[in-house]
Amino acid sequence: MNTFFKIVALLRSIFKLGIKFPNFINRGVDLDKKVKIDRSCKINYPVEKKFNKIGAVTLQAGSILGAENQIETGRNGIINIGKNVTIGKNNLFIANDNSKITIGANTTIGDNNIISAQSKSIIEFKNSVKIKNNCKIKAGGDSKYLLQDNSEVLEDSRIISPTSGGGDFTLGNSSIVHMNNFLDLSGSITIKDNARTSRDVKIHTHIHGIKGKELIWNQPIETKSVSIGHGAWVGTGAQLLPGAELNTGSILGAGGILTCQTKKYRVYGGIPAKQIKNRLEFVS
Repeated sequence: MNTFFKIVALLRSIFKLGIKFPNFINRGVDLDKKVKIDRSCKINYPVEKKFNKIGAVTLQAGSILGAENQIETGRNGIINIGKNVTIGKNNLFIANDNSKITIGANTTIGDNNIISAQSKSIIEFKNSVKIKNNCKIKAGGDSKYLLQDNSEVLEDSRIISPTSGGGDFTLGNSSIVHMNNFLDLSGSITIKDNARTSRDVKIHTHIHGIKGKELIWNQPIETKSVSIGHGAWVGTGAQLLPGAELNTGSILGAGGILTCQTKKYRVYGGIPAKQIKNRLEFVS
């Protein structure tokens, strides 16, 4: 019995000092039977993981989780974290109600982010995606978010759909959503390959009805999709309203508000945005 108490005291001392076990388990890590963690993963303490009995989480080889990350699954939620994924500090991952989050290989996620899939929604990051700090990516209502290879979402951006419904979101290969962007996923948003937004861009996909004397916020919401074409660029502080389409290679100037479908390789600006230049005229 004395030997038992000595072993317990020794283990407590190890946890107190934060000494790492050979099988990568650190102080404060609670391993659920449903969790699969490859032995080459690094998990820093304190890590809090909450699971209900039918959730599941998988972490593959080489993944690194920083301090104070929280991963929650429930009601058939699934979170898969691929190989060599690096996740910073104080992030929250939630997958509930038959939802799924998949994070592809070599993806980097910074600090203080919220990534949440609810109500049968899917969030999928392909390979080498970068999510910077303080971002919110929330999907709900059967929607699907797909971030393609080498795409990026920069600091303080919000990509959010209503909990009870919402549109799909695609961020193309090597495309970037810049700092402090707001993307309203009441309807669908498609950003094709090699497209960029600048700081403080807003994309809206819904509008309230305005008929008669009924309070506007009590009237039905109408949604329309928005798209940004291959190689297109949205300037600082610009906005795209429901139904807008910035076509291939086109530019929306700083502060412009786009309400229509544009032509290819044109420059638009103003409120509402109108064509002001043709990029093809500069080709020698």
